[in-house]
Amino acid sequence: IKEIQGYLDLGGCTNLTKLPDNLTKIQGYLNLSGCKNLTKLPENLTNIQGNLDLRNCKNLTKLPDNIKKIQGYLNLEGCTNLTKLPDNIKKIQGDLNLYGCKNLTKLPDNLTNIQGNLNLYDCTNLTKLPDNLTNIQGYLNLDGCTNLTKLPDNLTNIQGDLDLEGCKNLTKLPDNLTNIQGDLYLHRCTNLTKLPDNLTNIQGGLYLRNCKNLTKLPDNLTNIQGDLNLANCTNLTKLPENLTNIQGYLNLGGCKKLTKLPDNLTNIQGHLYLHGCKNLTKLPENLTNIQGDLYLYSCTNLTKLPDNLTNIQGNLNLEGCTNLTKLPENIQIINGDIYAREAQPNYKEIKNWYEKMHKQGKITGKLNP
Repeated sequence: IKEIQGYLDLGGCTNLTKLPDNLTKIQGYLNLSGCKNLTKLPENLTNIQGNLDLRNCKNLTKLPDNIKKIQGYLNLEGCTNLTKLPDNIKKIQGDLNLYGCKNLTKLPDNLTNIQGNLNLYDCTNLTKLPDNLTNIQGYLNLDGCTNLTKLPDNLTNIQGDLDLEGCKNLTKLPDNLTNIQGDLYLHRCTNLTKLPDNLTNIQGGLYLRNCKNLTKLPDNLTNIQGDLNLANCTNLTKLPENLTNIQGYLNLGGCKKLTKLPDNLTNIQGHLYLHGCKNLTKLPENLTNIQGDLYLYSCTNLTKLPDNLTNIQGNLNLEGCTNLTKLPENIQIINGDIYAREAQPNYKEIKNWYEKMHKQGKITGKLNP
């Protein structure tokens, strides 16, 4: 066999150890998934004009050196003994899936363009990506790449999600990274200290939970078209002053050093979590609309809520807000319940305010249901 011009399905052929040495071209789909005794592909195989599925070929250590281009997807998920890809490979016209390739240390330096998704989830020995990799026309998943220290400096555009969750040795993102056309996941990047100053546009959510060394966000970040999760960013002191609109929830729970929110923040299209923000003394006066719960549990230095806060489309949690003395009289609707502890010293004031607002039909729920 020299050429495959259609679909060849050898998936699950667990005793297959090799393919014909004369096989040079695939013009269709070759399925070798689960061929756990396959150790290599023919060295003369240089042209793949279709999809190549090598999932869970656990004894595969390498691909042919002469492969330069794959005109389809390449699936190597679970190839745990794979240590490298061919140095000559420059372009993949589809997805590249390397999920769980734990012995892979790097990608080819010549690989500049991936016309699909790049999945490197749990490639725990991967230390870097090719310096010339500038364009990924899909998502980039590096979740669990615990030895990754940096991304390519020339990486400017990702046309999908960027997932770096658990990359605990990553200290920064490329300065030229300005545009992410999806979500940015940085949960548990514990050594990350900052985001690029030029990062102005995230067309999705920004997830930074447990980034304990992060002190601030870029000043130019004005609009987040999704959720903003900064829970337990214990060294975060402030948010960008120009951040006016969050089209999802805002989670700042456990941000113990946070003293204030941006004055221009007027609208949150989801929940606002501020539990445990012990140094927060007030909320922005311009904050009028919260399209979800307002969770202020244990904000012990909070003294008042904004006079202009008129709309909360969820519950209001005031448990442990022991210094809160002023509650909004201009409220139009709280479409949920009110939570406060009977033992806290200002419970009587909270109860009187609740009864007044509830009687006027402005609070639909109960007090401590």
